[in-house]
Amino acid sequence: MTTALGTVFSVDELHSSVTKVKLYEGRIQVEGVSDKPGSPALNMKFVPNEEVTINHEALQILAESRTNSSAFNRKGFYQEKQNKLIFKNMALKDILNIISHNYKLQLQFDREAIENKYYSGVYENTSPYI
Repeated sequence: MTTALGTVFSVDELHSSVTKVKLYEGRIQVEGVSDKPGSPALNMKFVPNEEVTINHEALQILAESRTNSSAFNRKGFYQEKQNKLIFKNMALKDILNIISHNYKLQLQFDREAIENKYYSGVYENTSPYI
């Protein structure tokens, strides 16, 4: 579910199972349900020039683009493809939210300790179990 909060945004159905939401003005909130008990439900808020691509059948975030509020106002980026997780200037709290949601994990962390912490890198999954 996408809730418009006084805004201009686009919703593109890229495939029957993939939706891309891009915000131009205002704010939006994207919510989804969890298919596994104890797994966190999707709940993301966006500001202008941010976007997210979601596979709503698999309940996974496929790509995300964020404008991070920092001294450098850097843009964050996430994409998952071919067993690789690609992060560029993403807020650590957003990365942990994506991993928790996509892999149905409950992660515990101190939000204050990771505030204003950013990460760039590529993680290649070589495990046959995930």
